Amino acid sequence: MKKTTPKKVTKYTKKSAQSIVAQANKLMQSTQKQIEKGNAAANAKADDNIPTDDALTAIGTHQKAQQAQVLKTVKAAQKIAVKNKKQATMKLNSALAVVANMHDELNQATALVSADKKGVQAHVVANAKAAYDKVSMPSGTSAKVDAYGDLIVTASNTKTYNKVLASLHKQGLTGSFRQVVDPQQAMSLTLSGPDGASTIDADGNMDIDQTKANALSGSTITASFNISGNKGDKFFITVPSVNSWTDGSIATKTTNSDGSSTITWTLDADGSTKNETITFGYGGNYADSYDNIAKSPDTGKFIPGSNRTGAGSYNGGVPDGLIIPVTYGGTNQNTQYKKITFSNKQQFRALTVGSLQSTTTKKAGQNYIYTFGYNGSNDFDNLGALTAVIDLPTNFVFDPDETEYVQKNSFRTGIDVNTFKVLDGNKLEITVGGKNNFNAFSNGKVYFVGHYTAGTTGNQTFNLESVKTAYMPDSSGNAPVLADNGGEKQFTSDPTGQVTSTQSDYNSGHTYTLDPQKYPNLSLTDTITTKDVTVLNTGAWVNTSDSLVIGATTNTNNILGNFTMANFGNTAIDPIFTFKIPDGVESTGINLPLNEAGNSNWPKDTTYDVTVNYSNNASQSFTGLKSGTTVSSIDGTDVQLMQSPTGAHVTSYVVTQSEPIQPDNYLGYF
Repeated sequence: MKKTTPKKVTKYTKKSAQSIVAQANKLMQSTQKQIEKGNAAANAKADDNIPTDDALTAIGTHQKAQQAQVLKTVKAAQKIAVKNKKQATMKLNSALAVVANMHDELNQATALVSADKKGVQAHVVANAKAAYDKVSMPSGTSAKVDAYGDLIVTASNTKTYNKVLASLHKQGLTGSFRQVVDPQQAMSLTLSGPDGASTIDADGNMDIDQTKANALSGSTITASFNISGNKGDKFFITVPSVNSWTDGSIATKTTNSDGSSTITWTLDADGSTKNETITFGYGGNYADSYDNIAKSPDTGKFIPGSNRTGAGSYNGGVPDGLIIPVTYGGTNQNTQYKKITFSNKQQFRALTVGSLQSTTTKKAGQNYIYTFGYNGSNDFDNLGALTAVIDLPTNFVFDPDETEYVQKNSFRTGIDVNTFKVLDGNKLEITVGGKNNFNAFSNGKVYFVGHYTAGTTGNQTFNLESVKTAYMPDSSGNAPVLADNGGEKQFTSDPTGQVTSTQSDYNSGHTYTLDPQKYPNLSLTDTITTKDVTVLNTGAWVNTSDSLVIGATTNTNNILGNFTMANFGNTAIDPIFTFKIPDGVESTGINLPLNEAGNSNWPKDTTYDVTVNYSNNASQSFTGLKSGTTVSSIDGTDVQLMQSPTGAHVTSYVVTQSEPIQPDNYLGYF
């Protein structure tokens, strides 16, 4: 078959570069059509003598590598053309030589499809096998005869393949084979990912839908690397990070300057064929264990989303369209590339505006706690920066100080995570994440506080007006391509310099459609009244084991009872608490509330007067005690010492609180 001679480029132009890429793509498509015809004929009947043509498959495999080589060479020409047009022209002609070979392969594929219609011819196969036994193969190459009598060569590069052709010609064996096809790859890489969340396209690239993946631990990706060669040949895979790899005795790991990892296998025997694998993960979102002692001394660690970038996430999450490059190659092999693309177009399972208490009968002039709640479509899939706008009732006044105080109780959000701004038209803008290294966790509830002005009456409605999220706020929305020791450049622009990474409003700012059918709690209506509604809910328990040990050893406290309460009415309550001690039980003291404790919304500056009554009718008084103080007969830190009369025991404690219990104040109730 006559070889194609390319018409050389005499001067680099952008148009000529684009034309070469277009030619390669067109030839690739035409060859694939021929391969599809051949496969269709092979699959038409199970009992005929037209099997799958391995030579066609080899041509298709090789053309994918050639197409990638053309793209790489043209891109290099485009880059160098700014400084050196002569070198750029040489690179274009190098790419044209590959295109010419692709044209020859198209002709071969067309001839194979035509010949395959005749089916397997025994004498052709017999001649080919007899000739194969006489073939003298150069070092580092291998070959096989397929079912039709074609010779399929595996060589490390085109130069070595041409040596095979020369050897066949010298031995007079070329005509003994139906066709001799360009080398099969001595390496191939296959990706696999999480079931139900990943798919593989025709080019072997992977797509992962983050909304269906495990966003807590992330997706584990496996790259299966088939390699063949001789002793000393090296093959490598580079990925942004790596968890594990096989064949440690012949493998080495290199950490590159950009943090990516390269695993290199060095074959230790001639004629080696191996299947190596590596695993790596991505998409596991970060959460921060965080505490601000100054604002909530007893909160412990609450866990909002983090916007840290690490091995498993970008800005603490997974931007829509993010690309993980996979670079692989080997001795005398053209470096090749695959990619894993994450899509992350989240929706919400729930969006709500609510009130902390069940009653919606409110009074003017009293502060109440309201909530904005959200629940993303995939648990632990951080949302980036979330912004919600609530249209407040006309006479509602947002209270920033009280709102700041209750942030310690906002689930997964809260202190230093949420920001609030009143917009024109009395609209409250709530932003979760986007500052202080925090993200909006996949679900949460945000508290805010306010009151109605004097004279307000009738129904007053809060409406959730808009919700927007952004994985990469203040950006163009272009998805990041992770660093891969230079491999990322294959996916950031095409040969003409055009940016090809995904641009998504989920990255820069996606506004959701608020459908009342899907989200039935987008509004809340209060009824303003002048009538007082007094509801103080209380709870009590002994301890976590709900058991009481009587007769404990000296100087050992045993919890007799715990008490919680919440004002679910619409008016303030001035409390005096009386705690009676049962006969036969000796109480050693009482612990006063820690006003700023987590899971509490107690008046911040409250102090307490305590009267201890004894069985001999004596009493002892303490005044102006601070939050968290203990009144006890056992001395210790932050203890006001009781002086129990000889032979007497405590019969009751009377506690007077300096500040009233306002509506929505609660003490460890939820």
